[in-house]
Amino acid sequence: MTLQLVYDRKREITMRTSTRDEVFERLMKTTERLVSEVEDLRRVVDEKSDEGETKVLLQA
Repeated sequence: MTLQLVYDRKREITMRTSTRDEVFERLMKTTERLVSEVEDLRRVVDEKSDEGETKVLLQA
């Protein structure tokens, strides 16, 4: 079990306990979001390079 302090948008600090499965699920969601953002960045870089602009190397 993990104990985590959560700082929410209302600027309140709360304590939340999480099971291992919950922590894993949040990690997977975060990873999926990051992969999606990197794919979006790669697409933008590819489009810019097609337009003749300098290509930037992205590594994940």
